[in-house]
Amino acid sequence: NAERARLLEEEWKDQYRTVDDLRPQIFKGLSTHDAGIVNSIEFKVIGGKSQGDQFIPPAATMDDGQRIVIIGQGFIRLLSLFIEEEVYALKFNKATEVDQHISLVLKRMNENIVRQKAGRPLLFVESARTYFHWNTETLKTVTDASDNLLNVNLAFILAHEAGHHVLGHTLLDPKTLTKQQRFIQEEAADEWAANTLIRSGQLPI
Repeated sequence: NAERARLLEEEWKDQYRTVDDLRPQIFKGLSTHDAGIVNSIEFKVIGGKSQGDQFIPPAATMDDGQRIVIIGQGFIRLLSLFIEEEVYALKFNKATEVDQHISLVLKRMNENIVRQKAGRPLLFVESARTYFHWNTETLKTVTDASDNLLNVNLAFILAHEAGHHVLGHTLLDPKTLTKQQRFIQEEAADEWAANTLIRSGQLPI
């Protein structure tokens, strides 16, 4: 409906701003070679009114010679949801209840992946905020801690995907790679991301 579309659009714009704000904090002190490649990358948050509910995982891609890093609005929302769940479980001793809710979320998420592929409307995934009926104090306690953790996680994800470009992985056809070769690429991108975040004073996780 119109209200849902408006909320998706606002969330998408907020996420875009978050990604844009994180980039200069992440990519500091790079070599001339690496900085040149990172600066050429277009970072996209896929979402908005039409795609905000879709689960699109992070990826490093090439489009007609343009280096691109994509991350889906639905992916960021799900990541935020899980972080809030874990913070709530730790701070309020709600591990059992949170585990039960996460099981429900994962079931709904798997259903939505099938629906997305079939072009069917996606099901609503209820956040811990509404499921557990958090009051204002609980909401503030959880969000104060989880917002920082979300940024830390996003920073690593963005650095990891940028690392695939810097290391030349996106110049290869993934269909020609073995499972072992793809695993080696992922490990190399993880290492590049961790070193990049440490160099810029960020916490790599």
